[in-house]
Amino acid sequence: MDALEHIPSALTAHPEVMLATVIGTSGSTPAGALSRMLIGPGRGRIAGTIGGGCIEADVIAAANRLAGTGRSAAMTFTLTEDHPESGMLCGGTLDVFIESLRAGDLPFFAPLCARREAGDDSIRGTASRSDGTILGRFIVPLDAAGALPAKGGTDPDLPDVLCAHEEVVLRAGAEIARGGGARRLALGDVTVVLERIGGAPSLLLFGGGHVSLAVCRIASMAGFRVTVIDDRPEYANAARFPEAATTLASDFLAAFPQLRVRPSSSIVIVTRGHKADELVLGEAVKTGAGYIGMIGSRTKVAATFDRLSAQGVPPGVLGRVHAPIGIDIGASTPEEIAVSIVAELVHERRTPGTPLRFKSDH
Repeated sequence: MDALEHIPSALTAHPEVMLATVIGTSGSTPAGALSRMLIGPGRGRIAGTIGGGCIEADVIAAANRLAGTGRSAAMTFTLTEDHPESGMLCGGTLDVFIESLRAGDLPFFAPLCARREAGDDSIRGTASRSDGTILGRFIVPLDAAGALPAKGGTDPDLPDVLCAHEEVVLRAGAEIARGGGARRLALGDVTVVLERIGGAPSLLLFGGGHVSLAVCRIASMAGFRVTVIDDRPEYANAARFPEAATTLASDFLAAFPQLRVRPSSSIVIVTRGHKADELVLGEAVKTGAGYIGMIGSRTKVAATFDRLSAQGVPPGVLGRVHAPIGIDIGASTPEEIAVSIVAELVHERRTPGTPLRFKSDH
């Protein structure tokens, strides 16, 4: 669970918390853009991280200095190899937006978090004066494809101070919708920080066996919103899968109309038998899921593909299926297999369509 998801509960428990968001990086840094940390004044980190170590301590100290003012600030933090007590060898810079959140901000963040939990993408905007006074916050909803809606659709409710700059703000928003990340706009005496809030990626996990148990646990820790589907109620239930957002006891094929499958969705097929795997795969390839993977040996996969091809499924469609599923790490136990599967899911989520590689610069 990241910092954003903790905001509603934190604002219920505390009169003020501080949110630090990385809005830009340069050089080698321990955290990427849009890393977030929620800070309780005088109490340190509540949730999230921007890389740990001394740089995180510096950001917490800056947030505590801002606490009580109700203001925001965009600051640059430099990581140097000779930083006191630092073991980091980064040497880059982080641009961090720090803002005060109070109980009155809960009506803004609650629906934003709800959109994210539902898998819907948004752009969050914060407008501030040069002295850090927050003038207003706004949400620009993105459509099902993660793009800015067409003009005349769902128009964003911008603060009055930005009405004269709507075109500039929306143009920057469109750039973020396409490329991700964050932007800081200087509009006279007003500064606007825009950031893309990606919807929680959904994982549709077909099968409720031992591998699924481990996949659900690890995937939920990695930020996936997991739905477990099995045709046996004793296998698809919240008691067996406490980390799952949803469990669905249903015939596998009958389950598909009940599921919301989007380009950001992943489908993992690990049912109890080859026949059920094949049935699910035949339906899964008809969806727009960004990732589809099926467990099984190369022999099983080849036979399954042959049968589906004979039923008229085009080879190009089957070519996008990850099977055998997971990264080859020599996995044997259900837990190891789950690690290999979730590693592949994360790779596809962060760098879709790119070949797997191992880092050599750290």
